Amino acid sequence: MAATIGIESDFPYVKMISAESMIGLGEATKCTQIVKACSSDEDGLLGFDVHSDGHGQRQLTVLARDERMEITSSMNGYCVSRLARGDNIPSDIMASNLGIKQYVPAYLGTELSAFDILTGVSFASGGSGYDPLTSELVQAISMTQQLNLFKEYKQKLKEIAGEKRANAIISKSLYSVITGTDDLANTYFSTPFRSVEYDLPSYIKFVVQCASSFLQELYHLGARKVAVAGVSPIGCLPSQRSLAGGIERECVTRYNEAALMLNSVLAKEIQRLNYTLPGSEFLFVDMYDTLLDMIQHPNAYGFEEVAKGCCGTGIFEVTLTCNRFTAGVCEDVSKYLFWDVYHPTERGYEIMIQKLQTKYSPFFN
Repeated sequence: MAATIGIESDFPYVKMISAESMIGLGEATKCTQIVKACSSDEDGLLGFDVHSDGHGQRQLTVLARDERMEITSSMNGYCVSRLARGDNIPSDIMASNLGIKQYVPAYLGTELSAFDILTGVSFASGGSGYDPLTSELVQAISMTQQLNLFKEYKQKLKEIAGEKRANAIISKSLYSVITGTDDLANTYFSTPFRSVEYDLPSYIKFVVQCASSFLQELYHLGARKVAVAGVSPIGCLPSQRSLAGGIERECVTRYNEAALMLNSVLAKEIQRLNYTLPGSEFLFVDMYDTLLDMIQHPNAYGFEEVAKGCCGTGIFEVTLTCNRFTAGVCEDVSKYLFWDVYHPTERGYEIMIQKLQTKYSPFFN
């Protein structure tokens, strides 16, 4: 009905593409028709974050934080991997909420169609961070390498849409950057490599310098509208409660204070970049307060358990230790904020992403 009203209105900007009009056309021709219909403003979602395919591939091989491929749900009492269920990842939820598409595919390890290239992909690698060492420790694709993949993507986009339209898509797309948590939780607090070299304030300064360099390079490659997520309250993640929260598995205050410190410095740097880079629209997204509120007031969100994961014992299982062979699942996953000791459940993500998109609605709209 909406399409019919639009077409009959004779409004000059209304165009229609139907499935019937695509019958018999090749993939390239179909995408050419879509590009023509969307020649005024192209919206896409491009992701550089840890909420994505480990190594950009759809397989269970990464031993690090990785919401695109990890085990993230349950079915019939068994653990089910992200390979099997593709509708519960932050970037997917965001794209779906924005009306772009239901699923943002990984750039690597995926047979991408021209439509995928036109409407947004993810270059992310599980376990990566702004600190180059973070990626090295788990053999993830570094942020620098992800930018190189983006350059490659731009060339493919030009081949499909033409240089003029490709440049428009690049400049008008929404970019999501969600990383930094592993820099603190894994590289600084869990290994000796950086903590012997830097005190905490110095390390945070170094990480933010790396983040700034990444964002400036992304800007020079054509990106303008970039959502940069802050670090979550890592001291309250089930994993950190188990490692450093004592017998009672309390939230680790020092870790949360470090996250707040990093967020403060990063937010100021993002503000500085907006002043110095013409046409840039960088947004610092405060994930800390949103997730912490869900942890501190679980009943308000319908959760009963926020200190343990649904998978296995909920105390130590994550990534490969969360599997159908060695780990059971909780009776009702909807009552759990966390799926494993590091990652929220699908419902947890949906609530968090919706709250963030509402909070920052002028940017996302």
